[in-house]
Amino acid sequence: MDRASSPRATSEDVFLMICRVVLGAVFLYSGALRGLDLGGTVAELQALGLPLAHHAALAVVSVQVAGGAAVILGWRIEPAALALALLTAAAILAGHRGWMLGGAGLAPVHGAVTGGFVALALRGPGRLSYDWARTLQQRS
Repeated sequence: MDRASSPRATSEDVFLMICRVVLGAVFLYSGALRGLDLGGTVAELQALGLPLAHHAALAVVSVQVAGGAAVILGWRIEPAALALALLTAAAILAGHRGWMLGGAGLAPVHGAVTGGFVALALRGPGRLSYDWARTLQQRS
């Protein structure tokens, strides 16, 4: 049996699960806090000059909560991780404008997180995930 079809988890699968949980938990937590203070989130987005701040706030909260949960579970990792990568990249452009003026701020951190999500989307969730369990169930 080759490595790709083996049902046994490897250290790589454990590492991917840890990466998923760490990255996803940050966004699940942040999205939940933003959702509990939706008015504050709207005000924050208005202060950044974003149009339709209320709709944008709802979209941000939805992507953070649903995407964070999906990444943690390893469910539909590609679209979930890419959505969070795009959201994080947009935050760099809209919310951390100081990087354009020579002040790094949080832009490098968000850049690293964006890269982590892209890597997860390209690599997949690993064997310790909902998607892997569903694939095994379908083969049976």
